Amino acid sequence: MQTILVPVDFSSTSYNAAKYAIELAAQLNASKIILYNAYELPVMANGGLTAPIMIDLDELKENSTKALQKMQEKLLAENKHPSLQIETLSDYNTVMNGVKHAVKTLDAKLIIMGITGSSAIEQSLIGSNTIDVAKEANVPVIIIPPNAVFRSIQNTFLACSLQGLNENLPHTNIVDFLQKSKSNFGIVHIEKDLNKKYNDQDFLNTTVDSLFKMFNTKHQVVYNPDFVEGINHFIDNNKVDLLIVIPKKHGFFDRLFNKSHTKMLAFHSHVPLMVIHD
Repeated sequence: MQTILVPVDFSSTSYNAAKYAIELAAQLNASKIILYNAYELPVMANGGLTAPIMIDLDELKENSTKALQKMQEKLLAENKHPSLQIETLSDYNTVMNGVKHAVKTLDAKLIIMGITGSSAIEQSLIGSNTIDVAKEANVPVIIIPPNAVFRSIQNTFLACSLQGLNENLPHTNIVDFLQKSKSNFGIVHIEKDLNKKYNDQDFLNTTVDSLFKMFNTKHQVVYNPDFVEGINHFIDNNKVDLLIVIPKKHGFFDRLFNKSHTKMLAFHSHVPLMVIHD
């Protein structure tokens, strides 16, 4: 894992995500992080119609470049890992298309982004870029809660349905991350049916046993009818540093990405959330 892409919009949330990215990059022995800013012509709404506000593109580029340089200088001054490179990239593009292009051209292996939004409106507007990237990116995306403070990733859990254990999991990215971070690994199952009971035998001889045989995988079952509440209750009562989700394969898509959902895990997770697609 040599390059980590960090999309930023110069908010305090994205700055905090960049700080987190630096520390995680050091733990993963990554060689550099790239602060990426996509800028567009601002749009004005008028009577239901939208029209771009005419601003000099050179001015937009200059503002983006200067803001990136200012953030870079501040992060370099705080950086405790001199071997880690912190570079910048400014691009006239939408965030989604720009991130996709940057990942491909820079061969980035991981994206780290911040997210915020205490209300439904803020979740829709402020968090939309992070949600869109997490939905579409073909490399793992780590979503950083607004007030997250980095701590070494020692315990990583995969949120997984029991049915998903026998499906093809995107285990290569997970194994790569676990090996580079030297993290412990576990799987947490959220069961809505409070009458169902599971024991250790239910998890034996599953696909997970072979895919993650190099790890002493721990299985935990949380009984809670509310998915997000169950996950956060588990996180609060266990030493969880990072939660991995595979949304399409395990039925978590709406709980992660549907903007009308009032309790999306992406907005309410208490720890960083790594999204990996199959």
